[in-house]
Amino acid sequence: MRPENRYQLTVRYGTIRRASVRRSPRRPPTSILAIKSTGPILDIDSVQAIRKAAEEIWDKEEQESNNNNNDEDLSSSTSSSSKFTYQYKENSEAHVFDFDTSSTAGKKAILALNIALQTKMYPMIRDAFFIKNTHTNNNDTDIKLFVYDALVIRYNATAAAQADASSGASIGGAGQPFHRDLGLVSINIMLNSNNEFNGGGTFFEDQLSASTPTSTKQSIESMIEPMKPNGIGYCLAHSASERHAGAGTIHGVRDILVLFISAATAETVETETQSKSKSNTMIDELYTSPLVQQSTFDTDTNTDTDSLEIHITPPSEIASARLKTCRSFCEQQENNSPYDVLICRILHLKLAVEYSSLIQSTTHQSLSYDGEAIQYLGTVLMEYADYLYHGRQDNNDDNNSNDDNDTNVLQQIKVIYEVAFNCYQISKLVTPCDSRIYNNIGILLGKMNDVIDIDFDNNDIDNTTRRNQQREIAYKHGINILERSKDSGVKINNDLYSLSLNYGLFLANEDRYKDATIILESIVSVHINDNDNDAYRLWKFCRGRIE
Repeated sequence: MRPENRYQLTVRYGTIRRASVRRSPRRPPTSILAIKSTGPILDIDSVQAIRKAAEEIWDKEEQESNNNNNDEDLSSSTSSSSKFTYQYKENSEAHVFDFDTSSTAGKKAILALNIALQTKMYPMIRDAFFIKNTHTNNNDTDIKLFVYDALVIRYNATAAAQADASSGASIGGAGQPFHRDLGLVSINIMLNSNNEFNGGGTFFEDQLSASTPTSTKQSIESMIEPMKPNGIGYCLAHSASERHAGAGTIHGVRDILVLFISAATAETVETETQSKSKSNTMIDELYTSPLVQQSTFDTDTNTDTDSLEIHITPPSEIASARLKTCRSFCEQQENNSPYDVLICRILHLKLAVEYSSLIQSTTHQSLSYDGEAIQYLGTVLMEYADYLYHGRQDNNDDNNSNDDNDTNVLQQIKVIYEVAFNCYQISKLVTPCDSRIYNNIGILLGKMNDVIDIDFDNNDIDNTTRRNQQREIAYKHGINILERSKDSGVKINNDLYSLSLNYGLFLANEDRYKDATIILESIVSVHINDNDNDAYRLWKFCRGRIE
C-alpha cells in the first residue's frame, strides 16, 4: 500500500503552494525553505504516549535532584545519552533514546514513532528534500535514512519570565537562539494545542528575505510570523542547514517533538581493493562517529563476508557540518603552535566549502555553497592575518626585521585581509540574512584601515573614507536584521551585544559620541554600574564626552 503523503511547500521569499508525492520536476532545487504536513503524522493517542514518556523522564530527574540535595554524593545523577542539547533554564528536554520502554507509555511511543517514520516521515522528506535518482544502478550502494537524535522540548513561558527577570533581561519568552542542526532534515511535531500557549514556532533566517525594510523598526503589520505545524500530531520539516530559531513562547506551555534525520551511503566492496590510508583530518572521524554507529544497515546474508566489507559514507552535507567545527580538533593536536592551529583550521574550512558545493550531495539544499562555511573561512583568514601582523610588530620591537621584509609581510597581510573580505562578500550573497557576516565585515574593514593608514604612507584617504562608510552600512544592516528577528519573537541578546558594541566603538573612534550612546543604550540596560562590562564602560565614557 502506497503511503499517502501530502504536504504544503514553503519556498523562499514567502511563496506557498501545495505539493504531492508527484511533484513537478521544474521546481528550482534550492527554493525549499520548509514543508508542513497536511495531515497528522501521529494520532492523538501516540502524541499522549510521547508526552507521558517525556514526563516520566522529567519526574525521575526531579526526584533524583531532590535526593541529591539531601546527599553530598552527586555521582548518582544521570545525564542524557545524546550529545545534542538545547537546554536552557526555561526549557525542559527529554531524549527519545532515554524513554523507558518497560513502561506502557514509553513502549507505545517508540512503536508509534517507528511506524510513522517508515510510513509517513521518510517518504515525505525523501520526496521534498532529496534529489531524485540519487540511488545508483548498483544495488550494493544505497542511501539509508535514520534518526540521529530525537527529543521532546517543553517551552515554559513562566519559567522563562522568571529567568529573564532574575537576569535583568527583557522578557523574551521561552525559545531558542539562531542555530543550525546537525543532520540532513529536521522534523518538528506539535504535541499540544495552540490554545495552551501564545507565541512560539520556528523562525527561519531566510524569512527575512521576503521583504526589504525601510527602517530598523518594523510595524506590527509587517512582522514576520514564525512557522508552526498545522495542529496536534502534524509536522513542520526543514533542511538542517537552514539557520533558524525557536520564537519565544510568551504564555503557557508548548511541547514539541524534534527528530533529526540523517543519512549515510552503505556500499558493499571487496576488501582486497580497499585502501587503508589515513590522513590527519576530521574526515576520518566521520566513519566511526555515533552518527554512523546508530544506523542499521541490511546486508545480504548469502554474501561471503570474509571477502566483502560494508563501507559507510556520510553525505557531503554531514562532512561539511563536521568540518565547520574544526577549532577544537585543531587545538587538541599534539605540539601545536598558534600558527599550526590556524593553518589546520584554514585547511579544514576550505574543505568544508568544497564539500558543500559537491553536485553529488544528497539533498536539494546542498546544491549551493554553504554560506556559513565561507564566512568561517573568512574569519580564520582574518585571524591568520592578525597573527602575522602581531608577529611583525614583535619583530620590530626586537629590531629583528629589515624594511624589505617588513614591507613584504605587510603586503601579505593586506592580501589576506582582502581574501577574507571576498569570503564575506560571497557569504553575504548565499546567506544574506546572517547578521554575523555584517559584524565581521565591520571588524575586518577596521583592521584593513589600521594596516594601510599606519603602515603604508600613501595617504589613501579616499579608500579609508569609503571603508568607513562600508563599515557603518554593515553594522546598521546587521542590527536591522536582528531587530526584525526580535520583532518575530527571537532572542538575539548575544548577537546584538556584539554588533552594538563594535558599532559603538567605531562611532566613538569617529568622535560621534552621541550616536555611540544611542546605539549602546539598547545593550547596557542590564549592565548598569557594572564597570567590568565593556559596553557599559564605553557608554559611560561617551556620555562623559557629551555632557
